[in-house]
Amino acid sequence: MRLHYHPASNASHLVRATAALLDVPLDLRRVDLLGGENHQESYLALNPNGLVPTLEDDGFVLWESAAIAQYLASKRREPELLPSEPRARAEVTRWQCWALAHWIPTTGVLVYECFFKALKGQGEADPDAVGRARRDLARHSRVLETALAASRFLVGERLTLADLSVAVGFSYDRYAPLPLEDRPNLRRWFGQISSLPAWSSTAPALD
Repeated sequence: MRLHYHPASNASHLVRATAALLDVPLDLRRVDLLGGENHQESYLALNPNGLVPTLEDDGFVLWESAAIAQYLASKRREPELLPSEPRARAEVTRWQCWALAHWIPTTGVLVYECFFKALKGQGEADPDAVGRARRDLARHSRVLETALAASRFLVGERLTLADLSVAVGFSYDRYAPLPLEDRPNLRRWFGQISSLPAWSSTAPALD
């Protein structure tokens, strides 16, 4: 399987970490985003959105990181990152949808405003955008804190794609830590994720 990716992409991080946990080998092909390769016809033929990651598997092409992660998990039953039991599987999908709709957009704004803007020389953080994102973060992190008070992971006592899909909101934690001092369950949970070799070895790089 070939994965078109970029090392700075947290969506690529989700797929690469999933593959590493499952011991699924990937032929990694870096897409030159700065050079505009993702907007060339050859790449758009694979992914019409012009984004990463994109997976190719023997003529089958799949984009969207959550879908790719589910596809990889369906190929390996151990560890069971995507449960076969219908209700547990639905819970995993629910958290993946929640992450895409609420968590990732919120953390993305904070990381962009508080880290990437300065890195790229794009000026100072927008205080209004930061304020809104912090309010959203407080609300969304409360949802996670409550869920993690009841179990070790988001769906029971075993790591699943639910955890990985939410955890990519922390992909840039070493560069731009999120203000979550008052969320002990959430910090405990992410400590478990970040200690996984499959997570740290595939974390975003800024080269």
